[in-house]
Amino acid sequence: MIWFQVSRDGWDKYAGSKFVLEFQRSSEPVIGAGDKDARRERIASFLSPEEREEIRSIQNAIIASLQYPPKSHPILHVAQEVTEIYLKEFKAVSESYPEQSDIWFRYASPEHIARWAHFILGKLPKCIAVAEAWPHLSK
Repeated sequence: MIWFQVSRDGWDKYAGSKFVLEFQRSSEPVIGAGDKDARRERIASFLSPEEREEIRSIQNAIIASLQYPPKSHPILHVAQEVTEIYLKEFKAVSESYPEQSDIWFRYASPEHIARWAHFILGKLPKCIAVAEAWPHLSK
């Protein structure tokens, strides 16, 4: 099973939102199955360092395209910790994603979604082949 999870943070006019891609093999077709035989992996574990760098490059291009919020934006006038967390959404990813990264794909426009779709579609055959090679689970 392949599934996408959209961030619980919701949508922000300036920061957009994000989603994650997960592959799962379990005895029952239940998203996020927690049975003892289930195996779940996020996309980063299927990708080479070069492919994860490609994600970082796309991610940074999307982040660079975001419209920075105006000084009047309410979230810039709350507790400093909240403001700092929010403003991190506008900073480039400076380090490579390790194999076990929990990569959240950022987006704020249909073009961003199209870019991620193109990337993901190119990687799906390999990812599916690896997931299908995981040991069979008993029902």
